[in-house]
Amino acid sequence: MRQPLRPAAPAAAVLLALSLAGCGGDSTSEGETEKPTVQIAFMAGASDGTAARRGIDLALAQLNADSASAYRYAVSTVEARDSATATSECGRLAGVEGLVGIIGAQGEPEMRACVAAPGAGALAYVSIAEPSGEVCADNLYTIAPLPNQRAAAQETAARLAATQGGTLTVADYLETVQLPANDSFVAALRERDSTATPTPEAARAFDAVRLVAAAVAAGGADRAAVLAALPSARADGPRGPVTFPAGKRSATLHMFVGRTGADGKVEPVSFRPAVAPEPGCG
Repeated sequence: MRQPLRPAAPAAAVLLALSLAGCGGDSTSEGETEKPTVQIAFMAGASDGTAARRGIDLALAQLNADSASAYRYAVSTVEARDSATATSECGRLAGVEGLVGIIGAQGEPEMRACVAAPGAGALAYVSIAEPSGEVCADNLYTIAPLPNQRAAAQETAARLAATQGGTLTVADYLETVQLPANDSFVAALRERDSTATPTPEAARAFDAVRLVAAAVAAGGADRAAVLAALPSARADGPRGPVTFPAGKRSATLHMFVGRTGADGKVEPVSFRPAVAPEPGCG
């Protein structure tokens, strides 16, 4: 479903800010100085995007409740589920004044088309979908685990299974991860929706918004500034610290190993800390 994002024009920019304001938290209180709005697009993938949107909305609520922040944040969802639509939609987004970046849950063909769309190279694209590591672009930042990061956790799981048995799973996020930031994340999600299930997609989306906000805080709400600041940005979220090693645009991540209990819950039993990315495209 296309949202009311329009090519930039003075009047259109005002309408855009008003239309997106409802996606970013409470409106400005009477007597309070209105903050400039930082606009981000969420490119949904093959799934309906509900889990990721929960993480996005929680991050927005927390950022917009921070009185010390110089900005408000808003995210609008755009669907582009094939390469042709991704090219047209991302090209359209490139013409939206005030839009600083894209958070994407797209598969690799659609993501590749998006970052290569005319003008879209100026927009930071933070991918929360698990990639093959074979797609690289100057504006593409990946915060889902690469194959080598998942393989590192699987090595640990294989050793544990050989000695302890049981059904083991590996992931960059488990609901039961014992980190204070995750405790807060799960509690806040459940407060907003008691039926919500914390998922890797929700945790990655939460981190993605936080990373963009960290880049804005460091360099300002300008596309070029966000792209320049992202390599040094850091998010300390439910998965632990998410950072980019020097010269790379894929994140260093904790990888967790969990055992499925009789009740169906996956409890963490081990983890591989700060696994560096090894993208196939260099």
